[in-house]
Amino acid sequence: MIGIPIAPFLHGGLGHIISNTIPFLILGSLVSLRGSTRWIGVSLVIVLFGGLGVWLIGRPAVHVGASGLVFGYFGYLVASGWYDRKISSALISIAVIIFYGGMLFGALPTKGFISWEAHLSGLISGILVARLMRQGKVNRKK
Repeated sequence: MIGIPIAPFLHGGLGHIISNTIPFLILGSLVSLRGSTRWIGVSLVIVLFGGLGVWLIGRPAVHVGASGLVFGYFGYLVASGWYDRKISSALISIAVIIFYGGMLFGALPTKGFISWEAHLSGLISGILVARLMRQGKVNRKK
């Protein structure tokens, strides 16, 4: 379980880093529009709960990379549009679905060398943190 907080920083090569970096920067920037405190909180919850999800359901393989966090940002941004009930959140959700909706297929077990478990766990964690923030269970800036 010690690998959970460091897994997003480990990658299988330059191609793996590049494929995670661009969506991380774009989706992470959208999350950070609500402030750096929000971005840090959302990121920590996704990394910890997403990593725990991989630990629970993951097959015996190497699960590294920031894609679980990226999927978590995706889930958070889409779910925030539903839970926040604000026009700005809804517009961001729609844009994220239009530009990144195809990544949902990465949460399905289609390729043996891709950790769909990290993708699915990150996605669920992102949705969960959006719901918890709406309910006030997680500290949120108003």
